Amino acid sequence: MIGGASFAGSQVLYANRSLLNSLADDLNAGQHSKRILWLTDSFCDGNGVSGFLNNLLAEVQARQLPIDLLTCHPNLKEQAHLTVLRPISEFHLKQPSEQTLYVPDMLEIQKVFEQGGYDRIICSTELMMGIFALYLKHAFSVPVWFYMHTDWHEYFQRSTALSAQYTDRFRRLLRAFYHQFDGLLVLNREHRDWLSSEAMEIPVEKLHLTAHWVNTSYAELFNHRNIPRATPTLLYAGRVSREKGVLDLPEIFQWVRKVIPNIRIRIAGNGPALKKLRRQLPEAEFLGWIGEGAMKEAYLQADMLLLPSRFDTFGCVVLEALATGLPVAAYRSKGPADIIEHQQQGYLSGSPTEMASHVVKYLTSSEFEQKRMQRLAHDRLAAYKAEDILHKLLVTTGMHSAVTEQEIELNHAG
Repeated sequence: MIGGASFAGSQVLYANRSLLNSLADDLNAGQHSKRILWLTDSFCDGNGVSGFLNNLLAEVQARQLPIDLLTCHPNLKEQAHLTVLRPISEFHLKQPSEQTLYVPDMLEIQKVFEQGGYDRIICSTELMMGIFALYLKHAFSVPVWFYMHTDWHEYFQRSTALSAQYTDRFRRLLRAFYHQFDGLLVLNREHRDWLSSEAMEIPVEKLHLTAHWVNTSYAELFNHRNIPRATPTLLYAGRVSREKGVLDLPEIFQWVRKVIPNIRIRIAGNGPALKKLRRQLPEAEFLGWIGEGAMKEAYLQADMLLLPSRFDTFGCVVLEALATGLPVAAYRSKGPADIIEHQQQGYLSGSPTEMASHVVKYLTSSEFEQKRMQRLAHDRLAAYKAEDILHKLLVTTGMHSAVTEQEIELNHAG
């Protein structure tokens, strides 16, 4: 009852926001501040979403952008541009990522939004924060964008035994949910094209391509990369789960070992398919989950990164590997297909046997050819600069003018 009354009150107060904004622009006075509140259920979960959001927060803090992140967690500390609400409840999700979901107080989120002077929202996760983002949209008459980190339809097709009937029902639920947003920020062209197809029917003008970036410290490792090696090494890094394609690794490895008998493979990561992969690939060295420092060392000790996933919407591990000068062999789909230029920074394949042939081709090539691909891999990072990606995001959300004015004020004050 309290929530309903609060929603109705805000809706009445802000129903004419667009008219008031237009009037303020005509009078050149009384304009509402332009600020983004970025909602997420995942900020410190050690997954791709939280990794990107931590990188985002660092850039926002360094550039003093008018963006604040909001999450819910029982003991995470607040920082500049990061608001943390304490949960009123929580529950554990075994699928898809063994994640604890914290439930915030809806009225606390509404209070943060109103008192913070925000006038637009970006949301990164579909569960609790996705619902609250739409609540704020209708309560305050503000535009809301959804940042699509995960292709859930593809995930459930590849990781569950749901019948076609239930998979189609889930697709329709996703379509109804995503249609509520004013825009969708999408990480690859294949996903964008599916969203605009008859399956989802989202207007193409609402779909905006974006990208992730990686810490420049990865690029600094390039000068420490050496070839050739006495024992060539393959690396897989990421969640060890069926949808990530890890069960293709044994077949790929066996094909490569027929030509290169002394090949070795290392697996960095944990997940529900770990036991099965250990049985099918006993030759592998399993590193488990490792921190950033050990991960960087693993990239340097490898000759090629394998990513047998048809599911990744982007693939931060691809960009991290390329930054260090490590070529990548991936399937020709989703995010990796947009990042990797075939036979330049690595190879794009359609099957395990084709991926294995590409690995053999690279490892048996000349030192000159390997160094060429390593240099191209390292140089690919230039297409994924944080400042360029953030500039495009701010233009997409109508924030560029606000940032320009802020920069002028800072320069004048300086």
